[in-house]
Amino acid sequence: MAKKILIVDDENEMVKLIELNLIDKGFDTITAFSGEEAIEKAALAKPDLVLLDVVLQDMDGFSVCAKLKKANPQTKVLIYTGKPDGVNVPKARQAGADDFAVKTADLSHVMKSIENIFENNS
Repeated sequence: MAKKILIVDDENEMVKLIELNLIDKGFDTITAFSGEEAIEKAALAKPDLVLLDVVLQDMDGFSVCAKLKKANPQTKVLIYTGKPDGVNVPKARQAGADDFAVKTADLSHVMKSIENIFENNS
């Protein structure tokens, strides 16, 4: 059975790009475009991993991560950002993120982080 990944990003084009890459690698995908939508969909769909952007319209990714982890501590969360200075690692760890990555048009870092999470938890 394919692993299910919830992609959370408010940039439609980035969601499409990530989704195509994940589907190409054999993952099932679910998408959400806000923090509230992500929390609702995660509760219903029980994804194997949540790929979570830091910058969302309604709340930051750290807050979403903390709420996801509180609701289900087993939920794996990869926080990512397009900011050139990268993810605030201490804040990501405090929120409960399993890993973090910088997103660019080349998704190799994000894809490698996803692989690492699944390898370390199989």
